[in-house]
Amino acid sequence: MGFKMLSSLEIDHLLQETEVAKILSVKVSTLRRWRWAGEGPQFIKIGAAVRYDPQVLKDYLAGQIRTSPSDVGSRPATA
Repeated sequence: MGFKMLSSLEIDHLLQETEVAKILSVKVSTLRRWRWAGEGPQFIKIGAAVRYDPQVLKDYLAGQIRTSPSDVGSRPATA
């Protein structure tokens, strides 16, 4: 999974994990568990800090749209 290149303007708009947890209506601990398991939205690690690109988060959410409970959706291929 590759990240899109960030412009210098986008760098100022990276989201903190607390903001993303609020947007997704999940606990920060859920985001951390997803990261550990290789699930959830892609993230950026800057030292000990975890940040999320808003566009990557939007793309992740778009990939979660389902038409029925049995619809597994499209998942990125894993190597």
